[in-house]
Amino acid sequence: DRLHKEGRLPVEDAVRLAREVAEALDCAHRAGVTHRDVKPENIMIAHGHALLADFGIARQAIPGAAGLTAVGTFIGTPEYMSPELLLGDTSPGPWSDLYALGCVVYEMLTGQVPHAGVNAQALLAQRLTQAVPRVRDRRPELSATLEAAITRALAAQPNDRHVTAAAFAVALGAATGSASEGPHVSLVVRPYQAVGDDAELDFFGDGITEEVIGDLSKVRALRVISRTSAMRLKGTEMDVRTIGREYGVRYVVTGSVRRAGAKVRVTTEIVDAILDTAIWSGKFDGTWDDPFSLQELVAQGIVEALHVTVTEEERQRILTRPISDSRAFDCHRRASAEIARFTREGLERAEALLEEGTAIVGDNAVLCASKGMLHWQYVNAGFDTSAPRRALAREWLERSLTLDPELPDALVGLAWIESGGDKLHAGLARLETALRIDRNNIMGLSLAAVFAWVLGRYDRLRVLGERLRAIDPFDLWGMVTAGAAAAINGDREGRDRMLTRALEMSGAPIVLFVHGMICAQDGEVEAAAKLWERGQSLPGGGMFGAFCRAGVAASRGASAAVEEFTGAAEFADLLKDSQYAWHVGEVLALAGLADPALTALESAVRSGFSNVQMLEGRDYTLRSLHGHPRYEAILLEARRLDRELDALYGPE
Repeated sequence: DRLHKEGRLPVEDAVRLAREVAEALDCAHRAGVTHRDVKPENIMIAHGHALLADFGIARQAIPGAAGLTAVGTFIGTPEYMSPELLLGDTSPGPWSDLYALGCVVYEMLTGQVPHAGVNAQALLAQRLTQAVPRVRDRRPELSATLEAAITRALAAQPNDRHVTAAAFAVALGAATGSASEGPHVSLVVRPYQAVGDDAELDFFGDGITEEVIGDLSKVRALRVISRTSAMRLKGTEMDVRTIGREYGVRYVVTGSVRRAGAKVRVTTEIVDAILDTAIWSGKFDGTWDDPFSLQELVAQGIVEALHVTVTEEERQRILTRPISDSRAFDCHRRASAEIARFTREGLERAEALLEEGTAIVGDNAVLCASKGMLHWQYVNAGFDTSAPRRALAREWLERSLTLDPELPDALVGLAWIESGGDKLHAGLARLETALRIDRNNIMGLSLAAVFAWVLGRYDRLRVLGERLRAIDPFDLWGMVTAGAAAAINGDREGRDRMLTRALEMSGAPIVLFVHGMICAQDGEVEAAAKLWERGQSLPGGGMFGAFCRAGVAASRGASAAVEEFTGAAEFADLLKDSQYAWHVGEVLALAGLADPALTALESAVRSGFSNVQMLEGRDYTLRSLHGHPRYEAILLEARRLDRELDALYGPE
């Protein structure tokens, strides 16, 4: 109706409506549905926004769907049909919908369809033999980038169009300055399989997998599942469609590595997880002693195949090798996995690996940062909270920053140390800097999510949690904070589902204690005690084993045993950390020990704790303290600190 009345639409309106239709198509395509009849008559406008209607002739790529048009039915509107549909393609894919939407956008901007003919045959002849009339010839004030976005959608060959409807939406937004920051192409790299029974080649393939993931993650237009989550696919028989659904991605990169003496060949394929169809494949040759060059070739091939834009800065980041020697890099890779285990044995193995890497390449920013995080993990996991261990962590992280002042991992590590002491706001600001440099830094996102939970910034927790799970759906602390967020929203089923998944990832005492405490905050003390009982019996539990023992004692009213816990040597160190001091206060309050509980909470607030919602009544464990004059003073100070945080994060 608007086109009939106005002939053509204002550019801003046309692009906004087109992007909304593209987003609707992307939603349908991700569900396996191709519309097949996108045209102006099927786009309704309600309250100024576009609704894509009439899926009556849609085809669903998922087998067994009832009530959808039979495959091969020639139905549609010729002026908006893609060349492949006009040629009688019986299996039209999402790219046919992109072509149709391109025709609609062209018409919204110019008042005319790109091609017009008396019948389908005439239209097909035009589309296969004539270039699309330039949009700017018909409307000169349009930008070249907008014309390029539309021209690409109208490419005669499906592979030359935008990769997804979401990609088309982003391209339209970029052309008008309204592009979303979010990436528009999502993928997971399935671990490369070694051809033959060769353990060394298998390990080489894992290295290629991880480095390709690292390179692709540097491209802002891509959403790439992290190494940790991707490596869970190693050795599984999961089909591509299931992978796409489980990981929330459109594409699965898969392949193999083959060795002949010193030569290595990496075969790579990109599979559309919705259509279960390969859209590209490539073969890359290199040498055994230079995996970096191979990884760069593979990453570059994938980027080119997906038609995503790579900035010069991103290209340089891909070419930069943070550790020049592949042997030293392998030491770092294995050490990182050990540090993430939260076990004393893992930290000891990591320390040996990092020393081995340093012996190969000398002082290196990445290795120094890992050494810093190694020492801080001793503190964080409660194995050694002494001042010398803390000093070692800071020393190595600061040395890393002297070698590379913008290394995200070093910035995150120092942010963690500072946030866990008496410099909370400085640490949080440093963490924000790290995430501006690398918005996909898993450790940074995990830490930021934990602090958002602890400090009561629940809107921020939601945003961070969504981003974290989008790139690392199996991140341990992503699951823990998702469980905490569900609890805050009153969704106890969701809480238990996410926290149970976290326990499946790691049954370490730290996870059992936090899981139990989230239950206790909801008033489920008996459920919490059962979790803590599991944690207290594990060997080598360290500080969190002691936390679990104290939690069990508190839930049973054994206040003397809880007081024994607070008398331990490391107790004074715990009170310097806002989160730990909060948990100490919770355990003491649960045991009915009001005065020491208030002292712990006062320490938490002095260290920056400002979770007003928890203090005002959300936290069941603290309810016995309500009304106490010292507690009211704690709450007053927390409210003041919460207002200070608004300067950093903005008001919730």
